[in-house]
Amino acid sequence: MIPREVIDEIIRRTDLLQLIGGYVQLKRAGSNYVGLCPFHSEKGPSFTVFTGNHEGFYCFGCGAGGDAVTFIKKIENLEYIDAIEFLAQRAGVEIKEDSSYKKSGPSRERIRELNVAAAKLFHACLMDPTVGKPGMDYLNERKISMPTIKHF
Repeated sequence: MIPREVIDEIIRRTDLLQLIGGYVQLKRAGSNYVGLCPFHSEKGPSFTVFTGNHEGFYCFGCGAGGDAVTFIKKIENLEYIDAIEFLAQRAGVEIKEDSSYKKSGPSRERIRELNVAAAKLFHACLMDPTVGKPGMDYLNERKISMPTIKHF
């Protein structure tokens, strides 16, 4: 586990406006900044970066919001620890190597393998004439073709 004080220091040293400004073109709007949301397609700016005591971001279009860690997790598609490490490197904060906070759990590859195995199991169940009958009846009622059912 990364100590809370270290995370707080990383967030304190991260200039949210500069961080988000590296991904989004922002324009001043009063005491805040606005721009086009990087998380959904839009024509008018609904993405707001709040400065001052309550630093954060919020998109009034898609509802995305949070702090620097949340932004980096979402924009870079990172896990929490990876986002903290990304921001620490950017802010010049050294995180002591300690195996107690390293990632635990299955790797992305293992999760993918498990998802493929689950998909094969569910496909086999759906195609079984007795087990899959209620599901097939539903899909037929929705007029979904057999090639589409097999594909998805």
